[in-house]
Amino acid sequence: MLLITVLFMRFRFVVEKENWLYAVLKMELGLGLRAVKRLVAQKGVFVNGLLVCKNICLRHGSIVEYQKQEEQGPQVRLLGQFGQYVAFSKPRGLHTVHLHGGRAASLEDQIPKLFEKPVCLLTRLDFATSGIVLGCLSKEVAAQFRMVEQEGGVCKKYLALVCGELKARFWQHNALRTNGGKQSRVLAEDASRLRWTEFVPLVVLNEKPSWLKASIPCPVTL
Repeated sequence: MLLITVLFMRFRFVVEKENWLYAVLKMELGLGLRAVKRLVAQKGVFVNGLLVCKNICLRHGSIVEYQKQEEQGPQVRLLGQFGQYVAFSKPRGLHTVHLHGGRAASLEDQIPKLFEKPVCLLTRLDFATSGIVLGCLSKEVAAQFRMVEQEGGVCKKYLALVCGELKARFWQHNALRTNGGKQSRVLAEDASRLRWTEFVPLVVLNEKPSWLKASIPCPVTL
């Protein structure tokens, strides 16, 4: 069970000339249209003290307030700095990166409290997945990491607890369509060999969940 404490902070500004709410929020908050719509849909915007749930035309002098919700839930741990790289432990029930316009907590939001320098995140984990997230201290190091990763020089290894029993190791070849990170879809065609995933059974527990080891990319011995 996750214990989450929700805090609210309300900010306000005055509209200088007539304009639409979405346009004003985009300019004042520096958000994209999708992020603005998400903020309004989550009932976080008030105009002249009244909750607003859609795009409306604002008059000169209108007072716009937006409510920022911060979730004090799962906490990230700093595992250490290794040269130009930094490692964090992400618990389950936490996004890796901040969702613009959203009010859910993320690992990215907690980094300034844990580390004194700016960090570029190199890896991500799903909301429900716990594990190590790697970052680095500059865009130059991030670019070098991506280049090595594209050449197959980075191997990612995971431990997973799954339902059922895997009898023997196997490789997953299918390509993924990620749609910019919004939605993933498994395709029929094979991915590049550097995107294949090897699954190795480790142990079967009493009630048939299994521990697996997953590696991306697969060993060169394929």
